[in-house]
Amino acid sequence: FFSFLKPYLSGIASGIRRDSYLRQASEALGVSDDVLRRDLESGQPSRVFHKPAWQETPRTAAIGNELFIMVTVALNMELFAELRKHVSLDDCEDPDARELYIALEECFRNDEKKLESLLGRLDNSDIKGLLLKKAASEEMMTNQAQMVDDGIKTIRQKSLKRRRAMIFQKMSHAEQTQDDSMMIRDLQLEIMNIDEELKKLKGKGVWQK
Repeated sequence: FFSFLKPYLSGIASGIRRDSYLRQASEALGVSDDVLRRDLESGQPSRVFHKPAWQETPRTAAIGNELFIMVTVALNMELFAELRKHVSLDDCEDPDARELYIALEECFRNDEKKLESLLGRLDNSDIKGLLLKKAASEEMMTNQAQMVDDGIKTIRQKSLKRRRAMIFQKMSHAEQTQDDSMMIRDLQLEIMNIDEELKKLKGKGVWQK
């Protein structure tokens, strides 16, 4: 696992930032940061871990939109307070995104704002490795608010469309079985409300007034 991170850590110019990521990696891996630092400075292929410490296969699948947004928020945890106003756990389908959302929610409720705290609340080693990799690469450290804003809209749109499809199925069943007409009207009203919210999501972002 550390062999996987070494190129990213070696490319960080700031010694302070590099040391911070080394500490995070050491806590996640359960080894001394001095051991990792010596291994990093040796210039040789990593001898610390030739396979992941958790004995699992590293993530190779592409990152979906939900997980991408949760990772972005995880590396900029001050944004979670806004995200949770618009996106609930039920809006997420991706199991990894759901696990990360739960960990972020736990950190939020306990006023924990450091990546180390978040890593400690995660069981999935693939997600831990992904977070450390993205933190080291710093690719999610620019335009974070805009990325999260766009992600919120995308997640909400997909969730609302799933909800609308389920309601249409209920309506179809109710009409075929001649259920209470009041229930059918309620379902129609809910569809109208969903369509209205979808229309709003096509407009301004959640941070725009």
